[in-house]
Amino acid sequence: MAGLVQEISEHAFDRYLFTVEQPPSANRTDTYRKAESFFNHLLGKCDPKWLWADGAEALVVTSIAKFELNQEGVSLLTTGEPSVALSDVLCIARNKSQSHSKIRISHPRGNIVGTFPLAILDGPEAFYVHEHLDGTSNILVVSDRSEYRADIHDTVVQLKGMAAADAGSSPAGIPNTFPPGIEISAFVIDAY
Repeated sequence: MAGLVQEISEHAFDRYLFTVEQPPSANRTDTYRKAESFFNHLLGKCDPKWLWADGAEALVVTSIAKFELNQEGVSLLTTGEPSVALSDVLCIARNKSQSHSKIRISHPRGNIVGTFPLAILDGPEAFYVHEHLDGTSNILVVSDRSEYRADIHDTVVQLKGMAAADAGSSPAGIPNTFPPGIEISAFVIDAY
């Protein structure tokens, strides 16, 4: 209606959600409610506005077909609650989609568009996308030893040389040692 002015009290305002992304469909809304319930039981009372707010928290660059196959049939369970499919907990959508999601997924040859607090690059093909990530402050590269490539190793050595000298020890919660066969390298690079 043209000219309609609707007043909302300050108290009621917090119950409204505003979005520029396309809101979830009825099916997806049910999925998000399951995820919200799972997070509440796992972590205690979580602010539901985080889950329903616009903007993805992460971008996963990987083989989409393999990713979907590997998560198929995987469920998570909290004490006293029904299991929830991993795909529901992830609240994931394709990167090109304008639909609401907390994690975006793209294949290595995809057009990487958007700003993400975290980019997870899975495998050597995904690694090469790191040069095209605009506004991503954290990058996690997952690579198997069998995927070793000399040019990736050279890039890691270069990053290590650029790493902030005052990075110090590992952040809280990361163990000092890992089980045999697992290696980790972490670098703090100040891009400013």
